Amino acid sequence: MKIKMEQFLREQSLKGIKYESIVHVGASSGQEVDAYVLHGAKEIILVEPLPNEAAKLRTLANLHTGWCNIEVIEALALAHVGYEKLHVTSNSVSSSIFGKSNPNMHTIDFVNEITVECDRLDNMLIDKMPYIDLLVIDAQGSEHLVLKGADKDVLESTGTIYIEASETPLYEGACTYKDIEAILLPYGFKLQGKYYNERGTGDAIFVR
Repeated sequence: MKIKMEQFLREQSLKGIKYESIVHVGASSGQEVDAYVLHGAKEIILVEPLPNEAAKLRTLANLHTGWCNIEVIEALALAHVGYEKLHVTSNSVSSSIFGKSNPNMHTIDFVNEITVECDRLDNMLIDKMPYIDLLVIDAQGSEHLVLKGADKDVLESTGTIYIEASETPLYEGACTYKDIEAILLPYGFKLQGKYYNERGTGDAIFVR
């Protein structure tokens, strides 16, 4: 998502659009953070369930002290509160709650399984960010569950959503673009565009 995000932010800047408040769910080790800061973000919340990746994010947040306020939340964003098994890959980026990839799309080797704390996005954001300029979601097939864990107030207080999407499930049990669209359209979001590869997978941008 990093290269596409940098391109997207450049395009928005040329249009005079600035995202000062950003929430990134599934932030991994923070590959996009520098692009957010250069874009002019003032408030950033990074949500990441993997302990090692969350530790990297906290280090990154300290490096940007004085430029913007970055908060790291170490949890898995889903539609319920409690604990969930996370299937971990060697590169961490493809780790997912779904333990089997769709062989027609790609093959992923899971090397570990850990139990992590999970929470709803609306709980995570209580009293933290009254308006979200840009919500980024990279949840490896559970994007629909992230959205279901964001209540009406959160979704109606969000301007743009940049979300990983696929026409075909990447994992067995994972969501598709249609599942995401069905959740967002009733809240007034409209598709602005897609960054898709030849397999029909990538990212979609929705705006209100």
